Amino acid sequence: MILDPPTLFGCSTIVFLLFGFYFVLAEESTDKRRQSFWYACPFLIGGVSSMFLTAAAIHKGGWRLIVANLLCMIAYAAAWQAIRVMVGWKPRMAAALIPCAPYLAISILAGETGLLHVISCAARVLLISGYTACAAWSLRKSSLTLSTSELHLYRILSTYVIIYFTMAVLTPFLPEPFGSLPRTLRAITAYNLISIIEIIMVALAMIAIPRERVAAKHRQLTLRDPLSNAGNRRAMDEWMQQNDESNSPGAVLVLDIDHFKAINDAYGHATGDQIIIMMSQICEHALPSEASFFRVGGEEFVAILFQSRIKDVQIIANRMREAFSRETVMVNDQPVKATLSVGGAVRLSRDTSWPELLSHADAALYTAKRSGRDNVFIAPHPVMPLRDTALKIAV
Repeated sequence: MILDPPTLFGCSTIVFLLFGFYFVLAEESTDKRRQSFWYACPFLIGGVSSMFLTAAAIHKGGWRLIVANLLCMIAYAAAWQAIRVMVGWKPRMAAALIPCAPYLAISILAGETGLLHVISCAARVLLISGYTACAAWSLRKSSLTLSTSELHLYRILSTYVIIYFTMAVLTPFLPEPFGSLPRTLRAITAYNLISIIEIIMVALAMIAIPRERVAAKHRQLTLRDPLSNAGNRRAMDEWMQQNDESNSPGAVLVLDIDHFKAINDAYGHATGDQIIIMMSQICEHALPSEASFFRVGGEEFVAILFQSRIKDVQIIANRMREAFSRETVMVNDQPVKATLSVGGAVRLSRDTSWPELLSHADAALYTAKRSGRDNVFIAPHPVMPLRDTALKIAV
């Protein structure tokens, strides 16, 4: 089969439309129809653009080429909006289309050669580069940490920003559709190949990202206690495993609500649940922002801190104990007067693992309880100091 421009543009049309219809049909639920619409838009508009490019190749340019190039830019503007929708932002399609108006005016006035033609070709590629850059920026700005698929998409978009910007700079020296010189079969073949690679990579990333997010959300749910919204025991175990090799100093506090079973029996489980919720909120507020907090049992919680001085750890523990006693004097209009016992241990030795430190803190908790409850006891651990390196924070 002989590859000619209409055939090449026809291949691009098929690829565009296949992905466009996939996104249209992929989501059957009503609440995701809007998202599917925006995902499909750039591919469907790109498919129509390729149809006009096919017609322009058959009928030798004219108004069909102007329409094709205009639709191509609209497709890239729609792709930017699709990325915005994907990261949870509102689309701004009307504002995104404003730069297309001056391009259309220049294209209508420009001929097939001359300065206006060069400006028209450069403006087209520059706008495509700009829309792609905006899409990459939106993706990067949406989160401090990108998932694997999001990072791949960001790199793809960034690569194509460089490619299109380079094409815009070299417009006077490149054949169409890269630049403003007369088109050649080799240039059309290369352009279609670059476009198809971009379409496939971006589409696959857009398919993978929602699935990756659902998986990440499900994983987060498995690491959260649904009542207190603190991390659960599994999350704590993962935190300790991830930081097992760390040489950083730190501390573990084990917190236990005194006589919680008696409170449940006397005031009911609704009040008990409210106390658990209040416990989590109070401790999260009292702890340093870099601390990690977990609910590991019915009324038992664990806090992992970066502090290595016993005095600092004791101040934080007493702050939580006092706040809890103060805030739970009345719960659900009932005089509960709940109290908190806290045991802690400080990690200063390279030989002390986090599970061992948890065991020390647990033993300190029982010392606090034997001392009359509503008390704090931090186990002494006078050993060789560690160097100060960062720990990983739990989700």
